[in-house]
Amino acid sequence: MPMNYVNCSRCSDPDESNMHALVLCPFASHVWSLACFFANTNAFIDKTFIYWLKFWLINPASKIPDDKHSFFVTIQWSLWTCRNNLVFRNLQENHLYVINRSRVMLLTVRKKPQNSPTQTISYNDIWMPPTFGWIKCNIDGAFDDTTLVNGAGYVMRDFSSTTTFCASIIFEVTSAEKTEARAI
Repeated sequence: MPMNYVNCSRCSDPDESNMHALVLCPFASHVWSLACFFANTNAFIDKTFIYWLKFWLINPASKIPDDKHSFFVTIQWSLWTCRNNLVFRNLQENHLYVINRSRVMLLTVRKKPQNSPTQTISYNDIWMPPTFGWIKCNIDGAFDDTTLVNGAGYVMRDFSSTTTFCASIIFEVTSAEKTEARAI
């Protein structure tokens, strides 16, 4: 997502990018140093965000252990949430709060069961495109009981799995059930 001509809300860097917000900003850099990844973010000043991800998640020489991937990703998500809370809600969060939110998120993640080679997968386990000439619309609603934030997402794909339409919307509702109903 390009973010052109936006000053960083934390350090006033004149060109905030995803790489800056999630890695290079002094605030983000300090989070990475506290998060036990020992990331020298200065080594990535002239690199792209995709390079950063590949370096830590794919490159055999620097790849973090597989059991740390989820924590790595949730830290990025938490940094982005922290940035948005500052920009849109004027809410200041500290470094440890960002890391703890990542850890709490990991506690709520359910492990996906592993399929054994002899286990069959039903059609319900895999998204199937519609038949020739048809379009399928997938819909989901979400509601947060704590913040009362809600919304729905829509994705329409044709028989070749090509996305033909996608959208998101926010409702003025007070429950998960009402959010799901409005989404439909």
